[in-house]
Amino acid sequence: MDKIPVIVGFGGVNAAGRSSGHHGYRRTIVDSLDAERATAMWRSLAGLVGHDGPLDGEAIGRLAAHSLVRTLEPQVFDPDAAPWNRQVRLSNTNGPVAFELSKSQLPDHLPDGWSVEQRNGTRVRIVIGGGCDLLVPDRREIGVGAAGMVPQGFDPKAHYAARNHPRAFS
Repeated sequence: MDKIPVIVGFGGVNAAGRSSGHHGYRRTIVDSLDAERATAMWRSLAGLVGHDGPLDGEAIGRLAAHSLVRTLEPQVFDPDAAPWNRQVRLSNTNGPVAFELSKSQLPDHLPDGWSVEQRNGTRVRIVIGGGCDLLVPDRREIGVGAAGMVPQGFDPKAHYAARNHPRAFS
């Protein structure tokens, strides 16, 4: 048998909910819990995501559908349109390619074939004698369409000072 690394962590909030009180664990085994413990877990999850309405079947269904491992939610990351850069090659079939840009946008190391002409204090003109490789913004479908994401509606800054949390926008 091969040995594999396993990364284990406990604490905070994960795809199952909050770890405190073992609510996250209970979310993974909710179908095996008695009604009282299951209700306590659903209340904890509802409080975590800011649900303040009645905890009826519809609300529980929504909480269940938007926790644990599930299809990626497009507002977090759209697997059908992931940001990508496509490399393109420009050829200068009708003479050199020229364009202007701000001096501050110049790369630190000029690509081969680039020459720079000063326009004014802040603008420069670039002339490319040969071809040029560029990266053009694009989107593509990726092969992974599911992940364990924090429960939908969880807002870290509503629970703690989360200015450095990746999903806690100020």
